[in-house]
Amino acid sequence: MSVPKRYPEEFRRKVLDLVAAGRPVGQIAADLGVSDQTIYSWRRQELANLWWGGTCPAAGARQ
Repeated sequence: MSVPKRYPEEFRRKVLDLVAAGRPVGQIAADLGVSDQTIYSWRRQELANLWWGGTCPAAGARQ
């Protein structure tokens, strides 16, 4: 089994900014040589961090 490739945090942030700007994940993945599943995982983790970190707009409604 191979070791997963590590990407610098700055690279991940730029990829997630492109997703947030509306670029299709498949296009970003092809352009930058990252698997689409990796991008989806980063996005899922970002959303979880926002939610559990309390910065999600709906987080205030839970209290």
